[in-house]
Amino acid sequence: MIIVEDIQKDIKKHRILKEINFSLEDNQIVALVGNNGAGKTTLMKVISGILDINGGSIHVNNENKSDYLEWAHNNVAYQSTNERDLSYKNTAKDNIIYYGILKGTKKKQILENLNYYLKYIKFENELVRKVEELSTGQKKIVKLLAVFCCNCKYLILDEPTEGLDIENINLIKDILIDMSKKRGKVLVISSHDLSFLADISTRYLFLKNGQVIKTIDSKLEVDSLTEIFIENQGEENEKIL
Repeated sequence: MIIVEDIQKDIKKHRILKEINFSLEDNQIVALVGNNGAGKTTLMKVISGILDINGGSIHVNNENKSDYLEWAHNNVAYQSTNERDLSYKNTAKDNIIYYGILKGTKKKQILENLNYYLKYIKFENELVRKVEELSTGQKKIVKLLAVFCCNCKYLILDEPTEGLDIENINLIKDILIDMSKKRGKVLVISSHDLSFLADISTRYLFLKNGQVIKTIDSKLEVDSLTEIFIENQGEENEKIL
C-alpha cells in the first residue's frame, strides 16, 4: 500500500500540490478527476517517482521509506501522454521489451505478459513495425502495452484513451478491469473522458487547484460522476501546469 501524507510540490515558485492525503490499496482502480491545471499530472509523476516532493511524505506499507524514489522505479510504471518517450527507429515490440527491462522485468516475462494481453487487443502486425510508421492511436497502444507488460504492481496512466478509437477504448477497459480483478494491479488513471472513468473506476479523487477536494469510495454512474465533477470544479482552475 502506498500512503501519501500531506505532500506538497513546488515548480518554479508555484505550489502545484497542497497537502494531499490518500492511500492506494490492492485491487483498486482510482480515477483522478479535475480540470486542466488541477495538478493531476504532477501528482501522478510524484507517485511514479519521477518528481520528488517539497513537503510531506510518501511511504509504503506504513514504513518510513526515505528511498521512495528508488522503490518507485521498480514498482510503479507510468504511461505519459508524451510520444517522445518512444524510440521511433525501433519496432513497437522492441519498445515494449526495453521499457519492461528498465523496470526490472526479464524479457521472457515481458513476452509472456504481451501474449496475455494480445488475447484482448489485436496488435500482432503492428509489433514488428517501427514506431515512426504507426498512427497516433497505435503509438498510444505501444505505450500502454509497455506499461502493462512490465511486472510493476502500480500502474499510473495519464489520459490512456487519448487518440484511441471506440473499439480500442472498449478493449482497454476490459484489460484494465482484468488487471485489477485477476492480476492484482493497482491503477491510478487520469482522463477527461468521464464515461470511461465511470465504467472502470472503483474510487474517485477530485482535484482542484492542487488539492483533493472530495473522495468517493464507491462506484459511480457517469451521470452522477459528471454532476459531482461540475459541482466541485466551479470556475475554471488557474492554469498551473
